[in-house]
Amino acid sequence: MAGKWLPSRFWLRSQLWFRWTGMCFETATSHMQTVLCERGTEFSRQRTFEKKEILFWIFDSITFSMASNLELANRRENEDSRVQLFEIQEQLIRKIDPEYAETLHKKHQRLLK
Repeated sequence: MAGKWLPSRFWLRSQLWFRWTGMCFETATSHMQTVLCERGTEFSRQRTFEKKEILFWIFDSITFSMASNLELANRRENEDSRVQLFEIQEQLIRKIDPEYAETLHKKHQRLLK
């Protein structure tokens, strides 16, 4: 069955690991998902049918990792480090898609309350 087009939206299962984030991207016959694992322990699993949503999850993870490194190297004293981290991440993801930046901004505002 591998290699044949199935009646659903995606090819039979495939995987792609993002080593720097610990995230695995999988496609199955009916959906796509991200799986966050560390040392064989699964911490989260997100499923979707929408390409834009799975891309947001992937870029959220990648830009968070990048922003963490940048924030640490340029930390502002006497400020909650998350504020600068979130600003940097929103700037990075805005270059990919402005809608992603808006979604991320709302998520960050909830976390900072």
